[in-house]
Amino acid sequence: MLIKNNRNMKVNGIYLVIALWIGSSVSVMAQPTHSSDWMPQTDFLYDKVNMQGFKKPVPLPVVNESDIFMERIIWRRIELKEKINQKFYYPTVATPSRQSLASVLFDAMQTISVYDDNYENAKGPNFKGTPFEGAYTLIAYQDDDLRKPYHNLEDIPIFRVRTSLTGITDSLGRQTFDTLRVEPRDVLSYMLKEIWFFDKKRSQWDVRIVAICPEYRIKKSIGERPYENYEQNVWFNFAQARYYLCNKVCYNPHNDLEQWTYDDIFQMRVFNSYIVKESNLQDRMISEYTRGIDALMESDRIKKDLIEFENSLWEY
Repeated sequence: MLIKNNRNMKVNGIYLVIALWIGSSVSVMAQPTHSSDWMPQTDFLYDKVNMQGFKKPVPLPVVNESDIFMERIIWRRIELKEKINQKFYYPTVATPSRQSLASVLFDAMQTISVYDDNYENAKGPNFKGTPFEGAYTLIAYQDDDLRKPYHNLEDIPIFRVRTSLTGITDSLGRQTFDTLRVEPRDVLSYMLKEIWFFDKKRSQWDVRIVAICPEYRIKKSIGERPYENYEQNVWFNFAQARYYLCNKVCYNPHNDLEQWTYDDIFQMRVFNSYIVKESNLQDRMISEYTRGIDALMESDRIKKDLIEFENSLWEY
């Protein structure tokens, strides 16, 4: 009987030790060692260093005028309704991780760059310096020649668009117009101005985007007659915009881990577009001298000429 009681006491002791060990393990696991263990600080699994906004754009090869054998200026339009181009349009509402291309450009006109050395010496939206020479925001221009900058944010059309050509006159004879602010979701296409050139030093037929213009469609009225029109009056220096585009993530449909930036998309040319103009004697758009299917064929002809020029330089 005594042996049986000792055996039961040993078994109970073993159970007690196991219970104490499990209880201590659970209590240790339940106590957070750091606030981040129990309260997530981000919607990602880990901190994404590449999204911190401190990258510089990849420098492009230096081009000298003496090395240029031939060049051609091309204007092309990117329609955001095409599926491959929808990465420029969405998200229509900015999220902590992504913004649409229009949202990035609009914010860049109002935000001091992360590369500024001194935030207190801000010189307004049209400080004509590099991103490493003091306060700086993205400069908006009136045309694709990039010679006429807007001097104030209030002068930039996207922040105040007239919706009627005929104003309302009050009792004092002052005329006012209905205006609205263009939202990023109103941008439905982009115009690119680019230079195709052959660099004989590198023996390469290359292209550089010179300027980019968000095109937005606004409902206006002449009297009581409403109409819609594409507005093309805000241009950006693409080389300057790259400092912002290289720090903004674009959606990658294949892998969320592989972060594409808007600058990567343009440099890799992962978009679809069609040519609307080439440099010509009368400075005309294709739509000014042909319409419909003929305009598409003219665009394809110019594109084919660019390809055939490069192919004609080599013999096998």
